[in-house]
Amino acid sequence: MNAIYGEGIAAAVPEDERAGEAVKVAQSIIKGLFPGSMHVLISSDLVYLPRGGEKSEEDATGPATPLGAKMLEAEATAGEGALIIRTGIPLGHCAPNLMDRWAAGGATGWAPVTGRRRAFVLNRDLSTAVIRLLGRSGIYNVCDFNMAEEEFASAAGISRPPCRSDRSDYSLSCRKLTHETGLEPAGRDILGAWYGGVP
Repeated sequence: MNAIYGEGIAAAVPEDERAGEAVKVAQSIIKGLFPGSMHVLISSDLVYLPRGGEKSEEDATGPATPLGAKMLEAEATAGEGALIIRTGIPLGHCAPNLMDRWAAGGATGWAPVTGRRRAFVLNRDLSTAVIRLLGRSGIYNVCDFNMAEEEFASAAGISRPPCRSDRSDYSLSCRKLTHETGLEPAGRDILGAWYGGVP
């Protein structure tokens, strides 16, 4: 099995296409080097058309950000038979994205965007889902909760004002994952445990 983790450093900055391009290139290299292996791609909620409401795996894609467009290209590169896991912003241990680093006390130049809804997931829960899905192929959504970025910033104690407004909704439905594996989203109450915020 070869796994590519796409939703990482640029997860909180959808306007940055560099991470998506790197994932696409890495997916092509691994596919060429290990043609007989199972490919797992951790993709992004940003590949969906950012309309209102939770997106299921069958919903239309239509990236509105450079990162989302590159991640959709990476999915196509993974090819048939790959396991594609679409998720949002990973949180907790070993989550390298800017939002998580800021919530943990690290200084960054990023500020949350007003109104944009994203899917959030603990790395612990994302890893559990990947393990449960090994041996399968197709597309699965994995998330713990959906929340506007500035709501998360407030709950995590981030006080920097938002830089612009974007009402896009990338929230995810994880009903397929629950139905097939029994895994239930942990919910937004994990914020209190991880960041000391109010659930």
